[in-house]
Parts: sequence; C-alpha cells; structure tokens
Amino acid sequence: MTAAPLADGDVAPAGLDAHFEATIRWLKAAQDAQPDGGVSALYTLARGWHRSFPETTGYIIPTMLNAWQATGDQACYDRAVRMGEWLLGVQHGEGWFPGDRAGSFSGPSVFNTGQILFGLVRMHQVTGEARYLDAAHRAGTWLAAEQDADGAWRRWDYLGQTHTYNTRTAWALLLLAGATGDDACRRAGRANVHWAAAQADPTGFFAGCAFDAQAEGRRYGVWKSLATIVRHRNLPSFYTKASLHAIAYTIQGLLEAAWLLEDAAAEAVARRAAAALAERQRAGPLAGYYGTAWRREASSRCLTGIAQMCIVWLRLHAVRGEPLEPAVRASRYLLRCQKLHSRNPALRGALAGSDPLYGLYQPFRYPNWAAKFWADALLLLIAATSRPELRPRLHTW
Repeated sequence: MTAAPLADGDVAPAGLDAHFEATIRWLKAAQDAQPDGGVSALYTLARGWHRSFPETTGYIIPTMLNAWQATGDQACYDRAVRMGEWLLGVQHGEGWFPGDRAGSFSGPSVFNTGQILFGLVRMHQVTGEARYLDAAHRAGTWLAAEQDADGAWRRWDYLGQTHTYNTRTAWALLLLAGATGDDACRRAGRANVHWAAAQADPTGFFAGCAFDAQAEGRRYGVWKSLATIVRHRNLPSFYTKASLHAIAYTIQGLLEAAWLLEDAAAEAVARRAAAALAERQRAGPLAGYYGTAWRREASSRCLTGIAQMCIVWLRLHAVRGEPLEPAVRASRYLLRCQKLHSRNPALRGALAGSDPLYGLYQPFRYPNWAAKFWADALLLLIAATSRPELRPRLHTW
C-alpha cells in the first residue's frame, strides 16, 4: 500500500514530524522528572510532576521503541530499558502489578497488569531477554486465574468493578499467548472479547465504560459527591459517565483482539462503534463523554480519547482500507491543541487532559497517557501519508 497524500490544507509532513518530536521530548522529560526510571503520571501547574505510574509506563514502552525504530534515537531505546527494569522491580511475586502510583501503591490491579503486559512483551521482542517474557507470563497467568467464567473480571479492578475497557487487557493476553503459546491466556483473551462484544447496544455504544460502572448514567448523592470532590479532586460525573478515553480503550482493544482471533463478529462490533464516532465527528470535535446511544454528556473534549480514536481510524485505514478522513480530521484538532512553545518547559509538547483546560476529563492536568496515544497517532499518520516503510515496524500497543 502506498502512502496516502494529505488533502490540501492539512499539515505538511514536516509539521507532523515536529509535533511527534515534541511529544517524545515531553515523554522523556516526564521520565526524567522521577529518579526510579518510571514515567511521571502527569504534570500540573499546582504540583508540578507527579510520581511514576506503572500502568502507563508499561504501555509507553512500545511508544518509545517505535520512536527508536522510526528515528534511530538510541536514547529512546535506553529509556525503554530503564522503564522495563523499573517495572520488573515493582511486580508482585504472584505476578500482578499494583494500582496507583509509586509511593502509594494499592493492591492488585487487573487493568494495570494488563497494560504493563504490552511493555514486557515488546521488550522481549526487541531484546530477546527471557526475563521480560517470564515476568509477562506470570502476570498473564494471574490474570487468567482471576477471570470469571463469563470472561469478565470482577475482582481487583478499578473501584472493585467490572469494566468493558478491559478489552485492552484481553488484547495484551492474546499478544502474550502468541509469544508463549499459552492456551490459557488465549482462552482468557477470547472469553473477554466475547463478553465485551455483548455489552454493545445496537448503535455500538458499550455499557460498563464508566469508571464507576455500577453508577453509570446516574447521579451521586450529596455526601458521596462531596467526598469525591474533596478526596479525589474530581467531579462525580468523572466517575459516573463514560469518557471518550475509556470508550476508545474498549474499541481499540476489541478491534485489535478480534484481528488476532480472526473473529469477524467482534470486529464488526468494534467497527460499528468506530463508525458511529466518525459520523459524530463530522459535526465537530468529539465530546469528552457519551451516554447510551451516543448521547453527548459533556461540552468539553477529552484529548486523550480523540488521540485514541485517531489511532483506531488509522488502523482501520491500514488494515481494512477505510477512509483516512476521520483520522486526519481528529489530528488537525489535536495539532491545534498541543503546545510546542511555552515559557514553561514542562508544557512544551504536552497535551492536556481536556479542552478547555478546565474540562471534565483530567482538568488542569497534562497526563502522560495523552502524550503516549498522541505520539502513536502521529507516527501512524506519518506512516500513512509520507513514510509507508514504517508500517511493518510499528507496534502501537
């Protein structure tokens, strides 16, 4: 497949390169902000850099290795190794990885463990070192053992609830199964894919994407609302509504897992959701939150989710030949939102949680996962429009 030219008025390839380089520089700064080798979870004007976050450090590893392979920047490889070393050191003997951040680790976390699998499997692919695959296999074995018979996880996930966005955990398990031949991991991944696909309504909207899935679509009472604001510094709707971030997690995980399984039915569910969001994007940038049948639940935008959907549309373009237009439209918006110049060096190359900055998703914060998914999207867009030779080498996990 040859590269697809950008339409008139789109950013030039040099502009995409500049944004990609700035994003990778910001991720390097986020790692340098902490002494442990992990990546700082986010930056805020009030508190500066926060502590390292194992979950997102795990899936930033493939992004840094993509950057190394695309640009030849050896520092990106070296940084991925440091991230991997740190993750090996925080793994529990039973195989799981903790929730939360360095210094305040909670107990086992299903989703976080699943996301770290991406980094460990990729490190094994690149280095050939068995210790990464051994650690990944222990994590995958634990995940498979904790899964319920219907394919969902009901223990050890965020807020102690069941989430459809664990399709990304299923996807990681399938990648692990491909590397190890472990059929238990493959069965666990397949079971979750089938469970998650059944959570979609006829419009493609998934139930269970809200962080507080039991309260999805409802309101907290007065006291719980106050506790949420005071203790967690988030509005209640951050938990009770489905963010585009979590929705896009679900779509990407289901789509990629379906391709690995050659499951046409699951792929069709994921593509229906992606098409529904592409249609809504034609009226303007996607909302930060959605409800049943794609009802808009916020006026602000979730920039992380838009970057993730850009990846989904770019993958559909690469694998299924679907139009490039939704990804180009999304990328134009994010290019305008990203800061390349600032008096504060910690903001150069950053991508905020929300637009406007005070919006519902991660207000006044610059999360490392926003930069991770934007870097992946930019590199896929570069491959689609000017450097097709990159496509076989990219692992946008």
